[in-house]
Amino acid sequence: MERWKEYFSGLLQGGQQEEESTRNDTRPDPTQKEVSIGIEEVVEAIGKLKGGKAPGICGNDAEMLKAGGPVAAEWLHRVIELAWAKGKVVEDWKKAVNCTTT
Repeated sequence: MERWKEYFSGLLQGGQQEEESTRNDTRPDPTQKEVSIGIEEVVEAIGKLKGGKAPGICGNDAEMLKAGGPVAAEWLHRVIELAWAKGKVVEDWKKAVNCTTT
């Protein structure tokens, strides 16, 4: 979990963790060990989500992910693995919706 937090925090804050010339290089780096996020980590993270919170830009909320069970966990796992492999996140992940009540 901590590994995800550090990795995605750097991406979401616009941190450049590699030089421009290597970012666009799609060849695997033989010095880097392949790091993968396990489905177990995704299931655990979904289980820890708090209910009753507003959904994000995409409309997905904690209740939907929890109710989706293994199918939702597998889908989310594929999305996260793709973002991890490409080193990029979906633009919507960088947005927030602020709601005020009166």
